[in-house]
Order: sequence, then C-alpha cells, then structure tokens
Amino acid sequence: MASAALTDAYLKSLKSSGGRTEVTDTKCSGLQLRVAGDGSKSFTLRYRMPGAKNPERVTLGSYPTISLTEAREMANDFRKDIARGKNPRAVRVDRATKSGMTFGEVAGQFLESYSRPGAWHHSRLKRPISEWAKLPIASITDDDVADLLNQMAENAPIAANRTRSALNLVFQWAMQSGRKYATSNPVSIVPKPAKEQIRRRNLNHEEIRILWRMLDGGDVGCDRSMALALKIILMTMARPGMVTGMQRSELFDLDGPTPEWRVPRERMKNGEEFVCPLSPTALALIKEGMSTGRDSVAVLSSRFRVRDSIGRTSLSQAVRYMLPKLKSVEQFTPHDLRRTAATIASEHGSEDHWVEAQLHHLRTGVAKVYNQYTMIKEKRQTVDILEKAILKIIGTAGQRT
Repeated sequence: MASAALTDAYLKSLKSSGGRTEVTDTKCSGLQLRVAGDGSKSFTLRYRMPGAKNPERVTLGSYPTISLTEAREMANDFRKDIARGKNPRAVRVDRATKSGMTFGEVAGQFLESYSRPGAWHHSRLKRPISEWAKLPIASITDDDVADLLNQMAENAPIAANRTRSALNLVFQWAMQSGRKYATSNPVSIVPKPAKEQIRRRNLNHEEIRILWRMLDGGDVGCDRSMALALKIILMTMARPGMVTGMQRSELFDLDGPTPEWRVPRERMKNGEEFVCPLSPTALALIKEGMSTGRDSVAVLSSRFRVRDSIGRTSLSQAVRYMLPKLKSVEQFTPHDLRRTAATIASEHGSEDHWVEAQLHHLRTGVAKVYNQYTMIKEKRQTVDILEKAILKIIGTAGQRT
C-alpha cells in the first residue's frame, strides 16, 4: 500500500491501475484514498477501536465531492469519537437513522420515480432490498456492497455486475440535490465482481427453423407468452427486457398503415426513447399476446398473479429449460436472438447504419447533439427485410405467422 502527503494536485493525477489502489495520507492518521478500477475516487478512514484485534474502515465520501480538507476534518472528528469509545461506523448508523431514510425506502422511491414497472432495475434490486431494507442508506459501506456482490457472483456473476449497475444508480439518485439521503456512493469504488466477455453466439438457419417450429408446437416446455417473447425478439432485434416488459400503452396504430412500438426512456438501457416499427409478423405476435393473456396492462402476461408481465429472468430460465428438448440447437440466451436478428438483416441487404438504428445504439459526439433524424423509414425497411428473411428460413415465405 502506497503512502504520501496527499495534495489536490496529487489526487487529480492518480489514475486507475485496472484494480483497486489505496494511498494512505501521511498527514492525517488513518485517512486513505481508494481509486477504483473505473477511475472513481473515495476517501476512507482505517482505524482500530481500543482493545479490538482487527482494524475497521468507514467510507467518508467521494472525491472531489468531498474535498481533501473536508476528508481530513471528518477523519479527525471520527478519531475523537474513537477516543471516547464510539465506533465511527456506529456513529454513522446513528446519524443516518436520525435522517429517517432506510435503503428500502430510498430504493422504493427510486423505482417509483425513476423506473417503470418491468424495467431492469426492479429485478436487479430485489436482493439488495431484501438484505438492506431496514438499514439506514447512509450506513451502507463499500465493504457491504462488495460482500453482497461477491456472494451473488458465486452463482450468477453477470447478474452481480448488473446489480452493481443498479445500485450505482440508486446511490447517485440518493445523493442529488433536494434529497441528500446519502452523502457518498459506496458502489463507486467497488469493481465489477465478474469479468465479462463479448458474446458472439448467432443461431444458424437450421437452429432458427428448429426453434421456431418447437415454439409453435407447444411441447417445448414453456408457456405461450414466453414463446411469443422469443419470437418477438427475433422479429424486432429488441432487448429481452424491453419485450418482456412491453405495455399495451406503448403500441400505436396497430390497425393502421404504420404500426409502432414506442418504448419510453424509463425502460431503455440508454435512457432514450425508442420507436420500433412493427412488421406484419411482429404485429401478429403482439396481437396474439394481447388476446391470449389475461386482462392486464402488459402485452405478455405472466401466469403468476403476483406480477403483471413475464419476467426477464424467467425468460432466460425458460430457454435453459427448453434447451435439452431442442436437438441440434447449441446453447443460447434470449439476447443471442437479438444478435442473430441483426446479423440476418445485414446478410439480406439492410445497411449497417440502419441495423444500428434498429438496435438503438445511440450516436456519439456531435452527431448525438445535432442529428435528430429518427430513421423511422430506414428502420421499417430493416424490419421488413428481417421478416422476409426469417419467413424464408423457417419455410413459410409468402405466409405470415
């Protein structure tokens, strides 16, 4: 562990080494700066209570939100508490309790105001809410976050990464002006628990044919809403979570010449509204979902009464369950169908930037600010090309199912 007489110039010059780096301040006993893998920086105080065998740590706040001077003042105040026998972590819990906001309350407000039902945040925050519901949000430390994520990563490493992203949003939201439920973001200095690799799985034409027919046959081992969701992903290139959370209120002109699915920004991964033109086959699948499901706001209803729409996680579980029945089809995930659809559209003549638009990969740089063209016409051509290609692949060219 490095040590130095910390200065603002030195703190600003520190860069991430890819992992977590810690530097101890030689001018303030116990004060340390942590630099996370993503480059974010946070002050902590390392201390040992009188008579205790092991040292403890308390997070002071993020830099530069908390200045070096403020961090030293906070560290000195906590050392006074330690001399009086008061544990800094207990002091923080006490202060947070007096503020009246628990993690469960803050997460609930976040989901209600920031996130729509069915959005990805809901499923990713279930575990943290169940474990931290009654904890004051200001008392949760980076060690608490790391412990939870590492436990999750033992069985579901990628899900643990997604939970980290959701927690980061909650704490950022909780720190904003007008709320200030938390004084720091403990997630910012916790690295992702799992390394992710770029997936390149595409289903070939024979696998698509087998899958489609099995989904139609009804003996694949999942209910009709799940089967329809997988087909809709393949016909629209939409993310699985967008499809499973589809609401009737998001559909427009279903009986007109330009049917569309408009996904509000609250349900989008990139926070921008997405307009998805619907091919005749995609429209037929959606209408089937609306007609066969129970009366609800969701297009694809869950068979469980405790929820309205089918769950994103449930869709992945359904695919894993059906895989043994899909002979000659290698392992795949619902998201692989999105990649497969994009590949098919490109193979059959859709321009690359049309496919990018349909995938809703946002423009960057100056184009993001000044180019407001929505490319609806090009996206409609893309879904039509995709539909024609898939119908040919599954052997129903000239028909729509």
